[in-house]
Formats: sequence, structure tokens, C-alpha cells
Amino acid sequence: MMGLVFNNINVKHKGNEVSIAQHKDNDTTWVQEAAILPATADMYIVRYGSSLTSLIRALQEIRDEIDKTHIHKSRSKGNATGTQVTADSAT
Repeated sequence: MMGLVFNNINVKHKGNEVSIAQHKDNDTTWVQEAAILPATADMYIVRYGSSLTSLIRALQEIRDEIDKTHIHKSRSKGNATGTQVTADSAT
């Protein structure tokens, strides 16, 4: 019996911290997501499936959002708000 397992990886892209998380309870996966930190009510979260392709797509979407926001912030001082999306779970 394995119990609760919390897997978290934090990386940076253009000064933004990105969290990649997978949490399991025995054989049940209950969280698989990548998010732009810090954790806020409107943080940008992308859920991914069980395939490598799905994780890659989620990370590409996070990267693209940071790139888009980074360009926007360099042109103005406004804040971009995020949304929650689900990456394709293709194998």
C-alpha cells in the first residue's frame, strides 16, 4: 500500500515560476496539472492526461501563456488574468 504521494516540480520560464504537479492516492491519480505561480484565485492552470504528449502540450500552453503575458507586460504595466484549461490527453 503506497498511500498519498505528492509529486511537484517547479521550473522557471522568463522569470515566472511554473509548478508541475501529480498527486496520487494509492493507484488513483487525483491531480495532474501545470500552473503559473503564485497561487491565486485566477491563476493559469492546465490539466494534463496520462500520456507524455498530454504533458508536453500542457507545458507548451503554459509557455505560450507566459510568452504572451511577458510581451504584454513589456508593452504596458497592466496585469493579465489567467484561466483554467485542459490539455488534450492524446497518447
